[in-house]
Amino acid sequence: MFHERSLVRDRKASPRNYFINLLGAGFLEKVYERALLKELSIRGIRFISQVSFSVTYKDQCVGEYFADILVEDVLVIELKCVDRLAN
Repeated sequence: MFHERSLVRDRKASPRNYFINLLGAGFLEKVYERALLKELSIRGIRFISQVSFSVTYKDQCVGEYFADILVEDVLVIELKCVDRLAN
């Protein structure tokens, strides 16, 4: 069974670190997204890519939010490519 913290808790074994180490740096976001989706699939982890959620405010729909990946219906992943992390 998937636990929402398992991808974060064990960083060395996480799919995120695994595919980044294999691919290296410098690719567009879409390349990393496809690699992560492939790795999640290989590991048998359920996911939905490019999923949308209604955003409500005071019982009124005020828009939609589009997430890159929803994992096991509990974890939203937003991928971002940057040259380096800021302090």
